Amino acid sequence: MMILSDTFKEWVTKQEARIWQTLKKERGETSHLLAYTAKLGEEVGELSEQVLARLGYQRESKIMAKGDDELGDECADVILVSLFLAEAAGVDIEKAMIRKMEKLEIRNRES
Repeated sequence: MMILSDTFKEWVTKQEARIWQTLKKERGETSHLLAYTAKLGEEVGELSEQVLARLGYQRESKIMAKGDDELGDECADVILVSLFLAEAAGVDIEKAMIRKMEKLEIRNRES
């Protein structure tokens, strides 16, 4: 089963390498992985803000744009940073996703 196209995987690999070449860091350095983890937290926070805004649980002063595009952009940011983190850590994300999907299917059949 192919989850990610080869073109998309290649793009993620190139982008991840370009980001760290710009910062003059080596792939897999502890600081590299920590930076992606912190960035992922930031992106999840932004996604949370979009969901809260959409549901009307955000103060007016904090609500910026709250349309489908903005929510979609934040979802994409979370996914992309997760892929960059996996790439930097040497994780085969496609295998990990398939393994996780299989575990969830088993769990769902059992419940």
